[in-house]
Amino acid sequence: MVKIAIVDNEKTIINEICSLIESSTDMKCIIETFEHSIKFFQKINNILCDIVFLDIDMPEMNGFDIAKILNNIRPDITIIFVSSFENFVFESFEYHPFRFIRKSNLKEDIDSALNAYQREIERKKDVYFFKTNEAERSVKISDIMYFESMGHDIFIYTVDGNFKIKRERDRNMTVKFITEKFENKGFIRVHKSFLVNYLYIHTINYSNIILKNNLKISINPRKANDIKKIYQKFVMMEV
Repeated sequence: MVKIAIVDNEKTIINEICSLIESSTDMKCIIETFEHSIKFFQKINNILCDIVFLDIDMPEMNGFDIAKILNNIRPDITIIFVSSFENFVFESFEYHPFRFIRKSNLKEDIDSALNAYQREIERKKDVYFFKTNEAERSVKISDIMYFESMGHDIFIYTVDGNFKIKRERDRNMTVKFITEKFENKGFIRVHKSFLVNYLYIHTINYSNIILKNNLKISINPRKANDIKKIYQKFVMMEV
């Protein structure tokens, strides 16, 4: 059972999103709607939902204000932004949305978002097996923050620890090899030595990327826009 909240000051949009959710997924959903963002805010500590469809441009409190609070006190809730203004997509990165839905393309974007949510649930069960010099290990792919190449060695950085992957004669363990294996799982080659899980990107600037653990990775300024576009595609599930 998936519990969904919809926060939008346009009743017609709420009704349309409700209808599209019901027709877009075979997941069993319970939907609660809010026409006033302040009413959602007043219940925010006790709200029972897995996903919130959050309009950005609202009176009283806008979607970014609410998302900032959710990230601090209810990080368990999956945020999906909804907006008529597509130019908000880059500004939305700061609030770590799961997806960005365009009101001009509701049906396709909601289909994509809910399918991605189901895949994400499965992805959390997806496990990567690797060897260190000490032992064989496994880690959920969703818990991998990034891979780093140092010299001839590959290191894996996870939410629970960091490990050096054992080099084996019969395995081509390079960043290129790792990239080919993980690029369809939400990982972005941001630097010749770094492959980063987009879920852990906090900020993309002109000359660096800052991860949620505050690691700063320098990038080629000429590739900043390309990296942003790849990140955007993951956010909007267009790849």
